[in-house]
Amino acid sequence: MVNPAVLQHAGRYKLSESDAHALEDELTWTHRAAIDRAQQDGHDLVVLAVDGRLPTADLGRQLEQEIFDADLGDHPVEVMEVEYGGYEDRSIFLLAFDLELQRVAGAARIITGTAGFGPMVKTMRDVVHLSAAGRFEEPNTIDLRAGRPDGIDIELGVLGGAGRRTKWLSRASLENHHNMRPGEVIIDCASIVVADQFRGRRQIYLSAALFAGIWRAGSILNASHWVSMVQLNVFGMLTGGLGLRWSELYGLPPIEYIEGDPELSQAIYHSSSDAREYIETNKGRPTGTFRGGFAALQASSACDSMFSLRH
Repeated sequence: MVNPAVLQHAGRYKLSESDAHALEDELTWTHRAAIDRAQQDGHDLVVLAVDGRLPTADLGRQLEQEIFDADLGDHPVEVMEVEYGGYEDRSIFLLAFDLELQRVAGAARIITGTAGFGPMVKTMRDVVHLSAAGRFEEPNTIDLRAGRPDGIDIELGVLGGAGRRTKWLSRASLENHHNMRPGEVIIDCASIVVADQFRGRRQIYLSAALFAGIWRAGSILNASHWVSMVQLNVFGMLTGGLGLRWSELYGLPPIEYIEGDPELSQAIYHSSSDAREYIETNKGRPTGTFRGGFAALQASSACDSMFSLRH
C-alpha cells in the first residue's frame, strides 16, 4: 500500500524553523529503532534513507539549497525546483543524523534510473545536453537551469538510420561505452552537502559516511553503475585520497558546469565490480587509515548499524 503522504506531498526547499523542528521530530520517531541501535553500538552518527516523495525528505532539500546557494551562488528555491523538479519522484535522500545533537548534519541525494528504459538520470541527461550545445569542444559556460539547449538537430543516414558521424553524445553512446545493459540499475550521486555547523575535520567523516551510504543503498537496489558530476577537487579526493576507481564518464574533459563556480567539474563513472574490488583490496587495512576506514564504512558488519537504508 502506498503511503498517503507520498501522494500528497510536493517537495519544499525552504522550511520555517517550526516546520524543520517538526520534520526532525518525525524523522527521529520514524527511525527510532535505527537511531537507538546505532547509539547502543557506540556510533555518533546514523545515515537514514528517506523516499524523496516524503515530507521528511525536505530536510535534505533545504540543506541542499542552502549549501548550493552559499557555495555556488544564484541557487534560490526557484532554481532548485527547475533543476531537480523532474527527478523528485526518483530521488532518495540519505540524511546523516548526528546522534548527540539530534539533527541532520549532512545529506546526499541519489537519483535512480534504468539503462535503456525510462528517463535518464540527471548527470547523463546533463552530459547529453552539454554535448549537444558543443560545450565539451568549446567549454564555455552553459547553465542547464535554463532547460534544454536550442538548435539540436540530427544528421540521418540512409533509410533514416544513424549517420556516419554525430555532433554530440547520445544516451545510447554513453550506455554502450560503459556496458550498461538494458534493465540494469544506474545510481546518480546527484549531491552531497554538509551543514555549516559540521564543516572542518568532521566534514571529511560525514562525507565519507554519505559516500559509503550511497554504495550500500546501491547494493540494496542491485545497482550496476554509478555516475556523478563533481568538482575536480572532489574527483581527486575520491581517486587519490580514497583510491576509488571512479573514471571520467566517456573519457570527457572537465568543464565549467554552472556559471560562477570557481571549480571546473568532471562527469564521472563507477561500476559495481570496481566497488567490490576496492572493498576486497582495502578491507584488511587498519580502520584508522583513510582507505581502511572507508572500506569498513562500505561493507564491515561493525558499521551496519550506522546505516538504515531500506526506505
